[in-house]
Amino acid sequence: MAELSPIAPAGSRLADLPAVLRSLPRLDAEESERFAADLSDIREHANVESPGDPWES
Repeated sequence: MAELSPIAPAGSRLADLPAVLRSLPRLDAEESERFAADLSDIREHANVESPGDPWES
């Protein structure tokens, strides 16, 4: 189960991003493979349809 929450207090500097990313837990081999498969699937299906107007009624 994933939990979405802020990874750093508001007002963090962009220069702090590398340290924040290093502090995140690493993916295990299975998670890494699933993540790679998800990215591949996204790339395969991205931009297949023409962009539309999301506010079209």
